[in-house]
Amino acid sequence: MRQKKAQIQLKNVRQTYEEIAGEFSASRMALRHDFENYQKYFKNGQKIVDLGCGNGRLLMLLKEKIKDFDYTGIDNSQSLLKEARKIFPEATFTHGDQLEIPLPAESCDVLANIRAFHHIPSKKLQLQALEEMKRVLKPEGLLILTCWNLWNKKQLKFITEAGVKSILNFGQSSYKDTQIPWGTGKTKRYYYAFTYHQLKKLVQKSGFHIIESKKGQDFIIIAQKNVSERPKILGVPFDNVNKKEALNTVFKKLDTNKEQLFIATPNPEILLAARKNEPFQKVLNQTDLNIPDGFGIMLASWLNRTPLKERVTGTDFLQAICNKAPQGTKIFLLGAAPGVAEKTKEVLEKRYPNVKIAGTFAGSPSQEEDVNIRKLIDQSEAKILFVAFGAPKQEMWIARNLAHLKHIKVVMGVGGAFDFISGTIKRAPYWMRRIGVEWLYRLIKQPSRIGRIFNATIKFPIVFLGSKFKKRT
Repeated sequence: MRQKKAQIQLKNVRQTYEEIAGEFSASRMALRHDFENYQKYFKNGQKIVDLGCGNGRLLMLLKEKIKDFDYTGIDNSQSLLKEARKIFPEATFTHGDQLEIPLPAESCDVLANIRAFHHIPSKKLQLQALEEMKRVLKPEGLLILTCWNLWNKKQLKFITEAGVKSILNFGQSSYKDTQIPWGTGKTKRYYYAFTYHQLKKLVQKSGFHIIESKKGQDFIIIAQKNVSERPKILGVPFDNVNKKEALNTVFKKLDTNKEQLFIATPNPEILLAARKNEPFQKVLNQTDLNIPDGFGIMLASWLNRTPLKERVTGTDFLQAICNKAPQGTKIFLLGAAPGVAEKTKEVLEKRYPNVKIAGTFAGSPSQEEDVNIRKLIDQSEAKILFVAFGAPKQEMWIARNLAHLKHIKVVMGVGGAFDFISGTIKRAPYWMRRIGVEWLYRLIKQPSRIGRIFNATIKFPIVFLGSKFKKRT
C-alpha cells in the first residue's frame, strides 16, 4: 500500500475501534487458548508492556500466571482504554501507538503485541513499528507477537476482494490489504494478510532472533532482541543502527552521571589508514559507537552478509544531534582551521536555537597542548564535544583525553564537518550524496584530493575484496 493511503488507513483503524469499543470489549474477555502458547515466557519480576492492549484482557491471564510483575497497557483508542480502566482500575494504561511507543529506550523485559500488528498497513510502517518495539525492549528482551492467520477458507473471500480492488485502483493497495466485517457487518476492520514466512522474515529483518514460532489459527512469534557482536570490515567494528537509534544512544548517555560516549564515523579512507596504524585500529575497536560514513562501507557490509542499516555522515549526525538536543545543551567545537569553528558556531546557534555553543578553539592535536585544551573545555561546562582534527589525529586525541574531561558526556570525531557547515567548503548536492557519488563532486571542486579519492573508490574495494579472498583460501 502506498504511504499516503497507508496513513489514511491507520486513521480509519483508530476510528473504527473508537466506534465499536464497548461492544468489542464485551466480546473480548478471553485469550486463554491463545495464551497457552506463550504463557511460559512471562516470569515474576518482569516489566511487561501490552502493546495494543484493548480492554486489558491479557492482564487478567497474567494475574493468574504470575504475581510479581510491572504491567503497562498501551492502546491508541481512548475508548478502549476507558473500558480497560473500568475492568482493571489499579493497572497502568497509557494512550500510545505502535509506531511511537510512549516509553523510554530499553525499559521493558517483555513486549506483548497480541493481534494488533496486523492492523498496520505497508511494509515501511510495519518495520517502523518493529523498530519501536526493539527500542523499548531491554537487551535480550522478548517480543511476543501474534497475528491472525487469514489464509483459510473462511477469510479467503476477503483476500480475493482485496485483490480485485488492487487491480481496479492500479496497485495503490495490495491483495493483502483486507477489510473484514465486524459484528453485524456494518463496520469493517482493516487487516494486513501476512503469510507465515513473510511475518517471520519481517521480524528477523528488524534485528530480532526468533526463538519459537507457530502456525495455526494465529501466527505466533516469540523473538529476542539481538545483542550480537559488532560486524567488522577490515578489522574495524560497526554498529548496525540507523540515525534514530544512534540519536537515542547519544541522549541516553547525556542523562547519565558517569558514563561517556565516544563516537567515530569510519569511512573507507579511515579503514585503510587503520590497517597500517595499529594504535589507530585499536582505538577504533574501543569506541562506543561506530557509524558508517561512506557508500563503500555500506557495500562492503552487504558483501559480508552483515548489511548495515543506514549510512550516516559525520556532518549529518552532528547536525542531527544539535537538532534534537534538549534546550540549553552546551557544546564545544574543537579543531579545523583558525576561524572556521567560530563560523560554525554562528551557523549552528542560528539554525538550532536549542543549543548553546559554549566554546570554540582551533587548537592542535599535539600532546603538548592537551592540558590547555582540556582546561578550556572544562571551563565551558559543555556536555557535547565535536573534534575536527581529521582522522586519525582526532580519534587519537579523544582516546587520550576523554577520561580527563570533567563535564563531557558525548564526543565525536567529525573530520571536515565544520568546513561544510560553516560554508568554507561547499557540499555536494543532496542527490549526489544520496547515490554515493559525492566523491565525484569533491574531485571536480578540489582536484588536489585525487589521492584520497583514489584510496576511497579504487584502493578500498581492492583491499576489501582481497581480504575476503584470503579468508576463503
